[in-house]
Amino acid sequence: MAMRADFPGPRRFFSGLGAYSSGILTATFNADPLLALLAGLVVSTLVAVVVGISRPFKLKGYYLAMATLGFGIIVAIVFQQMDWLTGGPSGLMGISPFPAGRLAVRHPRCQFFSGLGYGGDHLFSV
Repeated sequence: MAMRADFPGPRRFFSGLGAYSSGILTATFNADPLLALLAGLVVSTLVAVVVGISRPFKLKGYYLAMATLGFGIIVAIVFQQMDWLTGGPSGLMGISPFPAGRLAVRHPRCQFFSGLGYGGDHLFSV
């Protein structure tokens, strides 16, 4: 894994950060799902750039990987403690369905299987 420079943890963390930020925008602030998706992409990219550059620490190799993992754990704990915004360990409730053209994934079973496909992709992307 280290020889290939492929460490799947940070990739999952940053995609989860973008998903959580777009979910907060749609569930809490009633934002348009497409605009919230773009905002989640921007938030995730900015945080990844800040962690990846790490100029003050000048981290490289394993130290950069460990700092990224530590940052992910810190953000997960903060999201769990901010239950007024994130729903805490129970998660977000009331996320509006994502429109896909004229179709929208509204049925809970369809939402489950689309999420399962996305999660399975991340689970087996090692």
